[in-house]
Amino acid sequence: MGISAVGNGLWLAAGVLFLNRSAGLPAVQVGLGLTLAGLAGVFAGIPLGVWADAIGPRRVAITMLLLEGAATAAYALVHSFALFLVVAMAAAIGLAGGNAARGALLAGLFDTAGATKARATMRSVTNLGISLGTLAAGVVLGIDSRAGYLVMLAADALSFVVAAALCALLPETEPHPTHARGPRWRAARDARYIVLAALNGVMTINYAVLTVALPLWVVTATNAPPWVVAPLFAINTVLCVLLQMRVSSGLDEPGKAATAMRWAGVWFACATILFALAAYRGPITAAILLAAAVVIHTFGELLQAGSSFGLSFALAAPHAHGEYQGVWHVGVGLGESIAPLLLTTTVIGGGLLGWLGLGLLFALTGLATPRLTAWALADRGASPRPGQGFAARE
Repeated sequence: MGISAVGNGLWLAAGVLFLNRSAGLPAVQVGLGLTLAGLAGVFAGIPLGVWADAIGPRRVAITMLLLEGAATAAYALVHSFALFLVVAMAAAIGLAGGNAARGALLAGLFDTAGATKARATMRSVTNLGISLGTLAAGVVLGIDSRAGYLVMLAADALSFVVAAALCALLPETEPHPTHARGPRWRAARDARYIVLAALNGVMTINYAVLTVALPLWVVTATNAPPWVVAPLFAINTVLCVLLQMRVSSGLDEPGKAATAMRWAGVWFACATILFALAAYRGPITAAILLAAAVVIHTFGELLQAGSSFGLSFALAAPHAHGEYQGVWHVGVGLGESIAPLLLTTTVIGGGLLGWLGLGLLFALTGLATPRLTAWALADRGASPRPGQGFAARE
């Protein structure tokens, strides 16, 4: 998915400005539309995951990539809020369905260890692709013209088409129609899996710490020069690209994955202290503290991501990986949706106490994960077939 990640990097860096400056939408409408679209995508993941289980995840993954590509191209036609909302929802649904289908496809092609490793590899490649796309977007932003933005949209849309073509080269896994999988909507009724998905959703707030809270904190509360934000992002990206596969190794076993989540909470909590202290030092010391905080935070991010991959695969019921991945990504999506508001109001607005409160939230969530994972395992079979996960009891 590295090809489409380059396109995503283009959109992440320049998409909002295109909607505001070229499509002519007010900033408030852009924010509202993206929020509503994100929520639509969050809850579309489960039925699309069920569909992936029923007809085969590769077919659904290809369909979702093409949907994202078509939606991206359709942004060029946006001239009103209503049309923008339709297009943004289509893109968000394609993303959510693609996440569920790709997870199910990996679970079908590999055992749990292999699927976890493949997810980690994809994350490293995705980080690299987004970085390259972001750099390319700098040219678009420098030109700042309608033509430049349209070229960006065309390149982004083409990246999804190429990704779909590459996905078509993968072998299809055996579909599992509803009557062969057992009761319908089993993942949506698997309370213990849902609880762990919710905990992971809380931990996914960590991504917005760097993308939302850090830039705002640097410019509003510290004496560090604003330009340090770019190298801080680079530190995070390089570490993620180089270390994600290594850190994720062995986290396919639920107990180890849960322990990793606990340590992720500890790393996040330590980082929040350094982020907060940066506000009370001069420019050089503040920059050093911020860099140290980003490194520590990134180690937590690596552990959280690897743990998330392992738990989502290992605790899923056999033959329903698409549906279970859909449920897991509901937690991820909700965490990502609430993160900007939570961080801007409680952390940026709360200063030291806000950062300490955020660190406490991460630490407590991480500490709760091993116990709740053991609770979830008690509801599964004694031992799963290699790579097939656990079957939730009805």
